Amino acid sequence: MEHRDLFGEMNKIIKEMKRLNDAHPEGLDEESNRRVSELLEEGRKIGAELDPVMRDFYRNDPVRLAAWEDIMQVCSDEDEEEEE
Repeated sequence: MEHRDLFGEMNKIIKEMKRLNDAHPEGLDEESNRRVSELLEEGRKIGAELDPVMRDFYRNDPVRLAAWEDIMQVCSDEDEEEEE
């Protein structure tokens, strides 16, 4: 089984999105917008991989599990808004 550093990958995505935003204070150009869309999709995929791992990790900690579930619900709500 291949081990992936999902948190490290997510941190790289966040840094790249921040870099793009900082490089375009006036607003993103078409190419940057495409890249942000790609990064968001990568982040969603990583989140989907992390979800069962984190639910298992926090299964005996109801407060942290509830916080994780709230995070995942916000992500799900944003996905639904984009589909509309």
